[in-house]
Amino acid sequence: MAEIGFENDMIGESDNSRSRPATAGAAVRDRRSVFVTGSTACVRKGSATKIPCMHRLRFRARGSNPTDRSPDSAARGHSRPLALVAVFLLLSGCDTTGFEKIWGDKGTWKGALFHPRAVESLRDGSWVVLDRTNRVQVFSSTGEFLRGWNTPETGRGNPRGLDVDRSGNILVADTHYSRVLRYSPQGELLQTIGRPGTGEGEFSLVTDVVEDASGCLTTVEYGDRVRVQRFDAEGRFVRTWGRMGDAPGELRRPQGICLSPEGDVVVADSVNHRIQIFDTEGNLLECWGTEGRGPGELAYPYDVATDRAGRVYVVEFGNYRLQVFTRKGESLLCVGGPGREYREFDEPWGVTVLEDGQVLVADTRNHRIQNLGVLFH
Repeated sequence: MAEIGFENDMIGESDNSRSRPATAGAAVRDRRSVFVTGSTACVRKGSATKIPCMHRLRFRARGSNPTDRSPDSAARGHSRPLALVAVFLLLSGCDTTGFEKIWGDKGTWKGALFHPRAVESLRDGSWVVLDRTNRVQVFSSTGEFLRGWNTPETGRGNPRGLDVDRSGNILVADTHYSRVLRYSPQGELLQTIGRPGTGEGEFSLVTDVVEDASGCLTTVEYGDRVRVQRFDAEGRFVRTWGRMGDAPGELRRPQGICLSPEGDVVVADSVNHRIQIFDTEGNLLECWGTEGRGPGELAYPYDVATDRAGRVYVVEFGNYRLQVFTRKGESLLCVGGPGREYREFDEPWGVTVLEDGQVLVADTRNHRIQNLGVLFH
């Protein structure tokens, strides 16, 4: 197959143009006082003890622009000797299974990131990242650029959601083109599901997609229709549920979706500031979350993931943090707060939990991916 390139080296949008709810930043203006509970920490399973971890390890994505000499870029590009970091991690009492790290350079050249929206892991251990420039890029687990491609059309807007199917192919929620794209890991377009519309199997603005063990797809969307849709393994419509509103089972701009270990559908109901869990028939099982800044409260949850134990990981666009809950909505841990240091965020959009428990966050307005390591043991 011929090498897949990028359509554009640069894009025209200014970094100052923000796509956020009007009140999303109001809760984080006083950056000196927020998120005391979100201090950098590792948590031992079965214990509420938080062990401070002040380490940082950063990687520059290989293939990034070697001529970028801005102070911001230089600060991100410093490397750390791995042996010294490993010793420090061990002495600090934190997990050393894979080094926690930050990687990414702001830009639109190959290997750089511009507002990354979603991140997932491929079967071979590499990571796939979707960003605001309509690019799908694949990196090694240390941030080395491997390959990338653009979605077919880019004029209307950009895709928001990402998943990896049971065959290792890449699913992209191509939001503003009202469709789901299925790619091979090498970037060959294999299937297009859906078309613009409000009927069964059609999409308004589809924001995320997930595949279950049987190959069935579940999607979320907002716009002219606000709902969840389910498709069979061939991409045929099966059922739909949900509508615009704030009552239990209703949705306001659902942004992210994942599956629980039991196969239930977990939805980040972003503008309602809550998480809802449904079975695959559309029956509401759990609904929790209220707007706020404290532990257990949410502000614009934009993505959601689960681990093998059933814990629910939520990235909050409005609270600049990751929060982990039980399935019933009990807050277990807050990580983050506004900033550019390790385990600090600027309007994060995406989260995924790897098979070994490592947590990856798309730190969107910091233009980078953070690997938070294993938060529970």
